[in-house]
Amino acid sequence: MVSACVSLEPYALRVLDDSMAPEIASGTVVVVDPGEPAEDGRLVVLEHEGEVVLRRLRLGPADGTEAAARCVAPAGPEIRLDGEWRRALRGVVTAVRVPRRRSPASAPPGPREPSAGPPGR
Repeated sequence: MVSACVSLEPYALRVLDDSMAPEIASGTVVVVDPGEPAEDGRLVVLEHEGEVVLRRLRLGPADGTEAAARCVAPAGPEIRLDGEWRRALRGVVTAVRVPRRRSPASAPPGPREPSAGPPGR
């Protein structure tokens, strides 16, 4: 049996399109925390019409019963979820990592950054 807390573990997703550009470009990796509170203005991951989408959450009235999750850029459609947005919510974005620009294929790769480990290693 799988523990209920497994569904609350943070996970990472790679953005596959530019629907959230210029803020979040294709190839960007976002860290999503399903346990983080979804508040007005936060970037959220939703399941909508069988797809996983990244949107900026815009809440309606103070009671939070209506909400619109929409793109920052016109490249992506606004999604109106009304009172159903909490069921569609898969998590809140807590970190964004923009990929480094790759050097030309002919150039050798640069040195890797050392990983941060515990002191004394």
